[in-house]
Amino acid sequence: MVNKLYSLKKKLYFMRLDILFNKAMKEGKITGFDEEIYERMGDTIIACLPVHFYIKYSEYLFDEGTCYDRSLYMFLALDDALFVTGDNKDLEYNYGKGHEEHAWVEIGDFVYDPSLMLKFDKDTYYSLYGCSNVTKTDKQTYLLQNGSSIDKYVSHGFDEFKPNGERRLELGVFVKQIRALSQMVDNEQFSRDFNNYLASVEYDEEQIAEERQKFMQKIWSNTSAMTVFSGSKR
Repeated sequence: MVNKLYSLKKKLYFMRLDILFNKAMKEGKITGFDEEIYERMGDTIIACLPVHFYIKYSEYLFDEGTCYDRSLYMFLALDDALFVTGDNKDLEYNYGKGHEEHAWVEIGDFVYDPSLMLKFDKDTYYSLYGCSNVTKTDKQTYLLQNGSSIDKYVSHGFDEFKPNGERRLELGVFVKQIRALSQMVDNEQFSRDFNNYLASVEYDEEQIAEERQKFMQKIWSNTSAMTVFSGSKR
């Protein structure tokens, strides 16, 4: 009897969700991400790539079930955003109890869900997905709790990846991976946007190779000097 009741509630929920979702779309309360939001994320870089690139092409760059990572990346690129976690009735009914936790981003009266790639009126989002047990974190609080680890991976602006930048060599390794992915997904806009980013950081394959060689020579020189110093103390 309990299972039948749960199945009925699940069926009715999805019927209601379908009707209200379509109604909200027609009323303009649900839209796709616009170019303005991508532009606002543009100068924040995580692991060598602009955040807007991760979000715009999240289907290629994130695995399924990574709502936390997607939302966190977006949150870190937007100063006025809130990082939000909570239980989602849609996920519970789709994947079972214990799988209902979700993450998204809120800015003012709007929800940005990078798993759905949709912008919602906040009240509409909470009503559609039955959000509960919600926790919200602002940028200042998050950085106070995680600042030291964030600094290792997050950059603001492109200077660190331009010639002689501190993270230039990291970019060289990453480019090979993204280019291989670009060939696999066969998406012209993906390739175009990636090449535009490389142009903005003045990426040059030969120059990267030269910088890497100089870096390795420096390491070898330091290692040799330490070996000689160590031997002289015996």
